[in-house]
Amino acid sequence: MEESSQKPVLPVHSSIVDPEFYLCLYPDLKLNGVRTLEAAEHHYREYGEKEGRYPSLRMWAARNLLPFEVLPHQFSLRDVLRRCAAKGVEIEPEGVLRTLRGTEVSALALGATPEATHAAYLRLGQHYMGCQQRREGRALLEASLLFTPNPQALELLGNSYLDEGHYGIALTYYNAALELPKSPKWLFFNRANCLLALQRHTEALLTLSEGIAVNPTFRQQHDKLEEVAEQCWQATQAALMGWVDANEREKLVAAAKQFATTLYRAYLPMFGGPGPERDLRGQGNPSLLELPPLGKINTDRILIVGDYHVAQCERYRINQKIEQLEAVGKQATAIDWTELEQHSNALALHDIVIFYRVPAVPKVIKAIAQVNATGKLGLYEIDDLIFDPAYPPGIESYGGYVSLETYRGLTRGMALFNAAASLCRQGIASTEPLRKYLAKLVRDGQCLVHRNGLDHLNQFRPQPERQKDTIDIFYGSGTQAHNSDFIDLALPAVERILEHNPKARLVVVGYLRLPKAFLNRFGDQFKQLPPVKSVQGYWSLLEQADINIAVLHDDEINACKSELKWFEAACFALPSVVSDTANYRDVIRHGEDAYIAATTSDWYTALSELVGSPTKRRAIGQAAMQRVKDEYSLETLGSHLVSQLEASALPSHASSTTTAAETRTRRKIALVNVFFPPQSIGGATRVLADNFKALRKHYGEDIDICVFTADVECRTPHEMMVYNHDGVRVYRATTLWREHMDWHPKDPEMYNLFGEFLELEKPDLIHFHCVQRLTASIVEAARDSQIPYLVTVHDAWWISDFQFLVDHNGKVYPDGHPDPYQNIELPPNIDLAASIERRRDLKSLLGSAQEVLTVSEAFAAIYRKNGIHNIRVIRNGISDDMPWAPKDTSYTDKVVGGHIGGMSEHKGYQLLKQSVMATQPDNMEFLIVDHSREDGYVSHEHWGKVPVTFIGRVSQDKIVDLYRRIDVLFAPSTWPESYGLVTREAAACGCWVVASNMGGIGEDVQDGVGGYVIEPDQPALEGVIRKVNSSVRAYKAPVPIQNISFAKTQTDTLASEYLSTCQNS
Repeated sequence: MEESSQKPVLPVHSSIVDPEFYLCLYPDLKLNGVRTLEAAEHHYREYGEKEGRYPSLRMWAARNLLPFEVLPHQFSLRDVLRRCAAKGVEIEPEGVLRTLRGTEVSALALGATPEATHAAYLRLGQHYMGCQQRREGRALLEASLLFTPNPQALELLGNSYLDEGHYGIALTYYNAALELPKSPKWLFFNRANCLLALQRHTEALLTLSEGIAVNPTFRQQHDKLEEVAEQCWQATQAALMGWVDANEREKLVAAAKQFATTLYRAYLPMFGGPGPERDLRGQGNPSLLELPPLGKINTDRILIVGDYHVAQCERYRINQKIEQLEAVGKQATAIDWTELEQHSNALALHDIVIFYRVPAVPKVIKAIAQVNATGKLGLYEIDDLIFDPAYPPGIESYGGYVSLETYRGLTRGMALFNAAASLCRQGIASTEPLRKYLAKLVRDGQCLVHRNGLDHLNQFRPQPERQKDTIDIFYGSGTQAHNSDFIDLALPAVERILEHNPKARLVVVGYLRLPKAFLNRFGDQFKQLPPVKSVQGYWSLLEQADINIAVLHDDEINACKSELKWFEAACFALPSVVSDTANYRDVIRHGEDAYIAATTSDWYTALSELVGSPTKRRAIGQAAMQRVKDEYSLETLGSHLVSQLEASALPSHASSTTTAAETRTRRKIALVNVFFPPQSIGGATRVLADNFKALRKHYGEDIDICVFTADVECRTPHEMMVYNHDGVRVYRATTLWREHMDWHPKDPEMYNLFGEFLELEKPDLIHFHCVQRLTASIVEAARDSQIPYLVTVHDAWWISDFQFLVDHNGKVYPDGHPDPYQNIELPPNIDLAASIERRRDLKSLLGSAQEVLTVSEAFAAIYRKNGIHNIRVIRNGISDDMPWAPKDTSYTDKVVGGHIGGMSEHKGYQLLKQSVMATQPDNMEFLIVDHSREDGYVSHEHWGKVPVTFIGRVSQDKIVDLYRRIDVLFAPSTWPESYGLVTREAAACGCWVVASNMGGIGEDVQDGVGGYVIEPDQPALEGVIRKVNSSVRAYKAPVPIQNISFAKTQTDTLASEYLSTCQNS
């Protein structure tokens, strides 16, 4: 709760002395015959002032430096003493005031009910805490809890101990607050800071995640979660290395998975996923939830989030895949996982995301969470068994090429690859053996095989007959992991070949350390070159050889390696001898397009046959080349990959054999508005949210929905994210911050961004609502894409420089600007040419709409006057799923007037205040909603002598409770509102309604029956206030509820409009 920044208008008093307070505080006065107002005033002037007595509660508060507004509302010292006496509590008047000062706090009934007493103590406690008077504040907050359990009081107590470094005590209060409903906004954030101070990072992470799930619009929690995620990652890295050094690989994998899963669960609420189960003991919750079903997947656009550290991997699994996909007409984009934060738009604007060889670090985990939460298809791709505890093999197998530090890093990397894969929905592997391993790890248990293949660099160049002095056996090694493989399997056979065939020569390009004995014996028949970074340079060496060999131990790691060495040689019609591994057994046709060698004897036999027979070499090589042409081309592999992705992208209930007749075709409608839940700002957003719910509930079989909206916060512009809202993808873009940001009609970058959205979602129809900030460039993009669209005009943005037809000087344009030659006082720094161009272009876009929809006849008339004629009226309605109930203002004897539309000029706030100040109705009080204040804010003030309560903005789920506290709703808008939800909602709760006669806000008010429709000026409003003030009983009684329009009716009409427009288009 915050202190009011507005200086209150003091009540009108005829005397400085409050006789009730004065006589109650000083009981000795009655003993001396002072009993009346006149006597009390006389005593104070003659004696009391000199004696330092307090003439009133207000003067007592002022002298004690206590703002009068923080004292209990309508506080009566006499009533407090009476309530205490009734409960057998004897206390002196000074004791009550000491309680208010917090110096000697007693549990007194400061209010008429326990709730009122609690509120009084809470407000006082907040004040003293804000003044850093913690002792007094704590005492008052502790007293408040004796009357009503309240999470806000518990949080404030926790905050006071957090500030002093008493973290354990603070945590106790935070935990207690969490157990109560209606958690305060800052509770989770403050509890996280407390946990961080206690070095309990995982708990801090989860409590922030829970806070985001409860209050998703509180962005400080998002930022803090990112910060804590990095702290958790730093701590986890060190812990993982401990398991590496202990050689506990299963525990290493488990620790990496727990970190990844916990962080993944923490990120989910950012994207509309569920929050983590509450855990106050710090154990975390590493279990994964069931994935949401796949949404409709656009398979034309594929994003690869890949690792670029190994050139060969980049080429075969990233660059080559892009070529393959483009060869079959798909769009493919690749980004480096280390730069994910720079590519939020790419991540949001693809339905298929392949995570290639990425580790489970925070930015990757966050990206996977977004993809999964929004029902998109995320696949983990890998081309080696580097995610299994079997990897890496013993350090001795690297032949001294790998340092201890590198080996430790490989081991830790294994666990991080494993953890990342376990988060993804499906997998992609380069071989069938690898597929089996990966399928066990990914969420759906499904894994595709997509083999390495050819690209634009590969050329088929069969070697001509050559006159050579040598028969070269080629061995290429781009990694440091297979030294022992070669020495154990191939070297004995190679030695025999070299011994019996003087023309034979072993050529090594890359990593291989051979025994000195071999080098000494066969130095003249052996050549070795260092690794060649250029693949074309490597191939130029390979194609000059005669025989290619690929040597691997037959173990679980090598079983998963691809046939890359075989098909690279096949491009040059070179025959190959390959090891007897699972993948080569799957691929090679032994004796036809290569030889498979399992033993040293097999190696010798195969090499002898090829060395001794040029004809055999040519036959095997040509067969291999033809097979690679047929099965490994860009088009072949691209088509195969796309067919697999399309099958994977089918909804879980469908199959690849499902016919069109079996699947009901739904029309996709894109709903567009400047804001969308959970950022529920403005009446148009509430209308759209109600339409959205009703469409989902009643038309889900016929209509598919996607949403495009803007972020209320102006951070880096034109950055996109996507989140899940009730099973629907919502795309939210940051907008460009600039002067008159709600005026600007165009934003070229937003045009491009919306164009990509349209390309991805491919809606059949777009329904635009409010587009300020997003700008009409998005409507232009729809028009240019030839997608039909509707526009609902909720205000005058489309036809005027002034969204609410009120300029910066307060001048109202009730009809807009029907005369194009009318002089207009333009907004500052906007010239006439820009204004004319704006109105021209916006009207043109409305003219291109299928229809322009208005929500009232009154607003349709304004738009028609301004040249827009393709108009249809579809009236708004109030929410169907709200528990509308009659008002109950029995908490006060006065008539409660309410103003809830906001304190801006065009909403008539100042007009209402001036009218109340002028009339001073003694039988009324007012409730004002200040939308600039947070939910929970309360401030009590006076307009003259009239009590006024200010509260912060109210969330939609509490809106009925708000209306039920009001007898008469005042909506004296000074601009022609397009509809006015507040007047209809108030009527649904039996409130009287006083509405402006401008626009549609008063269209449903029956004048003199359930309310009044007035000119929005002071004389008219004063007349109504006097009328209400003179008939308390009549206006406190609920008005019979009748003729209420509900959102379902509006949605039925809209759904019919959507379907007919799609059919006609």
